[in-house]
Amino acid sequence: MTISPALAGKTDNKWQVNSLYRNQSFGPGINYNTKLVSLDGRVFDNNDNNNSNYLGLGGMFMSEIAMEGIYKKTFFSLSSAYHITLDKYEGHNHSLTSGLGLVYNNTNIDYAGLNTGDQLSLLGFNKDLPTGETTLLQIPSTIAANAGLMYSYNSERDAIDIGVAGYKFYKNENSVFSNSAQAIKPRYDIYFNYSKMLDYRLLLFLKNYYQIQDGNSYFIGGGHLEYSFNEYFQDFQESLNIGLYYRLNNALIPYIGFSYDQLQFALSYDINVTKMKSASVVPRAFELSFIFKKRKKSWNPLL
Repeated sequence: MTISPALAGKTDNKWQVNSLYRNQSFGPGINYNTKLVSLDGRVFDNNDNNNSNYLGLGGMFMSEIAMEGIYKKTFFSLSSAYHITLDKYEGHNHSLTSGLGLVYNNTNIDYAGLNTGDQLSLLGFNKDLPTGETTLLQIPSTIAANAGLMYSYNSERDAIDIGVAGYKFYKNENSVFSNSAQAIKPRYDIYFNYSKMLDYRLLLFLKNYYQIQDGNSYFIGGGHLEYSFNEYFQDFQESLNIGLYYRLNNALIPYIGFSYDQLQFALSYDINVTKMKSASVVPRAFELSFIFKKRKKSWNPLL
């Protein structure tokens, strides 16, 4: 749901919980940590012979912490998505989804933990001295709307998602000096996901994501394979995931994961490919994720 509100309830589960921890290190003691927990699922999922339309709802909490807790950002979001089948009386393979969401963001800076040039003395920084900064303010909290549109094709052997989304359709002030010219501008996303059953024990997942905001762009793409340890047909309750992703002009990201019953664990690590890879201090990042899926009696492992 961080990519598009249209993804709320997209997986073939009754509901699922996602959690994530990401650590980015820029040197000894210099870390940027991200924590995320989300819950989403299907509501009013009739799934009868003539109607597979359903409503997806989701909520997410995310925090970003830097400078040993001096800088904190907190996000709360609610997302809703309505999934409409386009071939109502046939195989229910094609669908169109529209999603809407709201995001609340709060940024907090602990100015008492910061040092300024006016506090520098012969013996180092003295916090008992005046900071010299009398106009610093907390960044105002914001509420922003987001929306997404997605086309999906699902079958027993293939699945495709193509979507677009937009976040923060109006500028939000982002300044400690109450300067309206310093604002967060809208963000736009495009994504394409493809999954295929290569045989009854092996799945292929390809994912691509492009983002643009205020003239700055970001792209990540790649894929992974999922191998089932079970010999039963299409039983992926115990499986191993191995893959590789690439963040354009930034990093190669090996990925490994393991699924057991309704639980899934994953680990990824960023291998820096920029000119900074030969620097004395190289930025490093790793990511841990945990997912619990409350599956239906019959479910499609490609979704």
